[in-house]
Amino acid sequence: MNNTPAKTTNNHEKIKLYNYRKPVDENNTPIKTNIFNHLNFFQIHVHVAWTTNGAKPILTREICYSLNNLIKEFTDKRSLEILNGEINRDSVYMFLNLNPKTSLETLVNKLKQFTSDGLYRMFPALSREYPDGQIWSQGYLCLSEGKLGNEVKEYFKEQTNLALQKAR
Repeated sequence: MNNTPAKTTNNHEKIKLYNYRKPVDENNTPIKTNIFNHLNFFQIHVHVAWTTNGAKPILTREICYSLNNLIKEFTDKRSLEILNGEINRDSVYMFLNLNPKTSLETLVNKLKQFTSDGLYRMFPALSREYPDGQIWSQGYLCLSEGKLGNEVKEYFKEQTNLALQKAR
């Protein structure tokens, strides 16, 4: 997989986020991120983005690559799947597949704290730019994306079959 930065029209670099490893369990077996069983089905895709504090373009190429590694470390530990993502000079964007038990607010706040702490450790000069310890802006953007298709038909078919089995 190519992890070289893509050039943008405004001469800023974009660093693509890649989740090289699919989430695995303790036996190193891939975890299915689209769960379908007799009762539940979920596929929750969300767009998440946030900016640096004051939208300052402080994320240099070196910082972006370190940030990418920190994000991968965080998501791998939590079996989150990054479907797409990008780091710009002043912002981070990710398209994630989430478990419905995941609190999005808690997840984003922990991710921002984890990456902020890691970047301060790796790049002490950031403390001169942000002496209050706030690399990231307070808020974040979150948009959901729905997908209806064969999954809905399969779910209803399965529920109908279950109801028929119980009726017998």
